[in-house]
Order: sequence, then structure tokens, then C-alpha cells
Amino acid sequence: MESLFSRRKVFSPKLLVSAISLVIGSDVWAADTANTLPTITVKAENNPDSYTVQSSRSSAKLDLNLKDTPQSLTVFTQQQIEDQNLTDISRVLEETPGVSKSQHGQEGAGFSDYYARGFKINNFMRDGIPTSVASFGGTYNIGMVDTAIYDRIEILKGASGLLGGSGNPSASINYVRKRATEETQGSIKVQAGSWERYRSQFDVSGGLNADKTLKGRLIAAHSSGGNQQDRYHKDSTLLYGTVDYDLSDQTTLTTALSLQQNKIHNAAQHGFPFVSGDGLKQTTFGPRDNPATNNSNLAVNNLYVVLGLEHQFNPDWKGAISYSYSKTDSDQIRNIAGYTLNYQDEKGIANGTDWEGNPII
Repeated sequence: MESLFSRRKVFSPKLLVSAISLVIGSDVWAADTANTLPTITVKAENNPDSYTVQSSRSSAKLDLNLKDTPQSLTVFTQQQIEDQNLTDISRVLEETPGVSKSQHGQEGAGFSDYYARGFKINNFMRDGIPTSVASFGGTYNIGMVDTAIYDRIEILKGASGLLGGSGNPSASINYVRKRATEETQGSIKVQAGSWERYRSQFDVSGGLNADKTLKGRLIAAHSSGGNQQDRYHKDSTLLYGTVDYDLSDQTTLTTALSLQQNKIHNAAQHGFPFVSGDGLKQTTFGPRDNPATNNSNLAVNNLYVVLGLEHQFNPDWKGAISYSYSKTDSDQIRNIAGYTLNYQDEKGIANGTDWEGNPII
């Protein structure tokens, strides 16, 4: 018996959509293979207006990204230094994570040491070339170096003996100075703050000939003012000049000169003690009290000259030879006012000690 229902073919809607998608996809794939676009390579470079850098050579002399650097690296760019008003090296190191400061007395007149990972920092570089702390005027003057001449400051934490010479596993500081630019640019900045602090800065740069192979830059800065202590006053003057001459497309002759003078008046090497000599009474000296006498003065003149030759072998390799000369003259008079601390005990009997802790009879 034949079936009462006739047989017919039924097409699934899902199957039809899949077939259409397959045809369209194959056409698009064929069009893509026929119109292949050229490869575009995007390379980011260090931007002076940024708070970070894309690469650094401080760790291995290789232009490595920060994420590929095998050590902890902190970079203070020119923009960050200006925005946070970090006018000297001491303020930069105070803002560096992992770096601590030990200071006795006023900046410059006393003792200021910087530590990282439990060791004193004694490795320094200029433009990636190792130098000594003497080129900055010694340990007393390292914190007073003006930052107006630096494009960025890089603090590499950990041992750097392979590139920086003998040292300890504390940190290495690389000072990258500002270079002359082909485009003409300039700026003038004036600041005023508490305790009669004033600062002015002048910066101009540009090409010195028609083809821009000779470039120069001049920076001048002056600051003066006091702090929370009575009678304290500091004057700082900086003059910096640099000239770059392109001997060829790959070779550049560079030279620079910087002269900084610091004068500090009525500054002490240390402050008053917190307790009396016998340790029984707390002293009452305030933050405004200054133990320095009126004839306590410090004058430091630091001269630094550098002459270098740079050659770019290819986009990845660069060689540099540098000769530097530094001279520091300092003149200091240190006088500390002595004091006598007297008090009465519970029975009303007068007791006291002098400034060395000796009992007063």
C-alpha cells in the first residue's frame, strides 16, 4: 500500500545561513589576500614632557625597555622635576622610593648621606660614564647640585659593578645633562615662596649656523632665601653652556661647562639635643632656634668641564669617549653657640649640665 503522504525535501534555515556565511567569508578572505597592506612599525621614543621614559641604558648599556631592565630603576624626567619643583639633587633623592637620607645640621654645612638597601650610595655617572663624587664638590655638596642642567636623573638600585666600577649594592645615580637642540627654543621662569625664597631660571637653545650642524645651549639660574631657622640664608648661582658640532651624520663633537656657586650663612653642622646631658630633662629648643653663630659661613665654587666624541655605528650601537675636569674651592667658618641647661628637681634644688653634659656645681 502506498503511503497517503507524499515525500518532500525540507531545507533547514540554519543550514542555509551557514552556507551563505561560508560563501561571504571566502570572498572576504580572497579580497584580503589580494590587497595585503605594508607592515607599519611604531617606535616610541623618550618624551621630555612625560613622567617616564620608554628605555634606558643605565643598567646594561643597552637600550632596554623599563620592563626588560633586570633591576629596579627610578627615572625623574625634566617634566616631573619642574612640576614637583625639585630644584636640587637632595630633593630628588628625598622623593626616590627606596632611598633614605641621613642629615646632621643644615644642608651643605653639616653631613648629608644617602642610603639604599642598607648601604651608602657612592656610585655616580654623567651621561652614562662613571665619575666620582669629587666631580660634584664632595659629599657635603652632592645634595646642593642644581637640577636645571639635567634632562633626567636615573637611579638604578642594586649592584652596578659591571658598568660603574667598584662599589656596593646600594644604588647608582646617572645624571643625563641637557643637550643643545636644532630648533630654537627658550624659557624664563620666576618663582617665589615662603621664608623669602626666590628663584629665576633662563634657558635658550638652538642652531648656530645655517645647516644646524653647530648647536648651542645656555642655562642660568639663581636662587636665594632662608628656611624655618632664624638667620639662615642661602644663595645659589648656576651657569651652564654646551655646544655640539656634527662632524658627520654619525659623529658628534660635544663640549659643556658648568659653574655653580653656593653661599650659606649662619648654618650649623648639627642642632640642639632633645634631652639634657644627663638624660633627665627634655630641652625646650624650637624649630626656629639656630645654634650657629652670626659669623658661620660657607662658600663653595664648583667648576666642571667635559669634552666628548660620539659616533653612531648603526641604529643599535653607539660609542662615546669623554674627558672631564672638575675643580672645587670651599671656604667655611664653623662656630656653634654653647649653652647651659639649668632646672630644679622636685625638692627645688637647682641642677644643671653644660653643653657637653658636665654637671654644674
